[in-house]
Amino acid sequence: MPKILHSADIHLDSPFRSGNAGKSEVRRRELRGTFSSLMMYIKDNGVALALLAGDLFDSESVTKNTADFFFGEMASVPGCRFVISPGNHDPYTSGSVYAVSDIPENVYIFSDTALNRFRFPEIGVDVYGYAFTKSTLDVCPFVGREPADSDMINILCAHADVGNPLSPYCPVSEGDIAGTGFDYCALGHVHNSAGMKRVGNTYYAYSGCLEGRDFGETGHKGAIVLDIEKSRGIASVKAAGVRFSKRRYEICTAEITGATSLAGLADKLVKLCGEYGNDTALRLVLEGVTPPDFAVDPT
Repeated sequence: MPKILHSADIHLDSPFRSGNAGKSEVRRRELRGTFSSLMMYIKDNGVALALLAGDLFDSESVTKNTADFFFGEMASVPGCRFVISPGNHDPYTSGSVYAVSDIPENVYIFSDTALNRFRFPEIGVDVYGYAFTKSTLDVCPFVGREPADSDMINILCAHADVGNPLSPYCPVSEGDIAGTGFDYCALGHVHNSAGMKRVGNTYYAYSGCLEGRDFGETGHKGAIVLDIEKSRGIASVKAAGVRFSKRRYEICTAEITGATSLAGLADKLVKLCGEYGNDTALRLVLEGVTPPDFAVDPT
């Protein structure tokens, strides 16, 4: 049984605008470090197949330094096969990083909107997928399609928007997923993972991003590690989340009705904030009804 990892939405070179310029640069470096940690995990744990479901870069404009770092990290783990499905932030175009870079032998990239397949018979897996070739994709390439070989472990690696029929980012329904016949759908696009779900005989999940980038992406982030077994055409899938994020964003709410100042609430606020570690960017929200002369003391 091959070890399989699912990740997506890494957004290398993300601007991290929620902090000042210095902190934003620190977060960009930390994101690279998180990606390196992902590669180290793959190497140390003998992962045979890594599914990278799009938006691996924050934009189409990727520096050579970032491209060399990205592909160099994967080349350093030759025992793993990396499959990439470009998303809406990093579409496959004639001038994209995927088209103009020297691609390592162990990296496989889908390059058009038609559903295609990479075969890995040595591990018993077929991986299907497609690429965004611009920032939108109005139809879903895998609806109505079925795997060619039901004896293989059949995986879809794709960037898609489940449950939003008007989405410009490859709209798909759970019913569409259930009708595909894939054993597992490794999806990208949604940054907050809700864990693995099952519709019909098909399992699917969003891995979420590797690092939260703002307060819309709270909590620890990471990737999904999969154990897939198949018997008589039916797959059994176990999924475990693995944390890779170096930091997290969190929002904490404090009820302050009746308070005349923050001074009397100091102990309460310190206790609330103390529940989070130094790895947390914390937004403290004060809620309640206060007198007109209520004053906020940031200190």
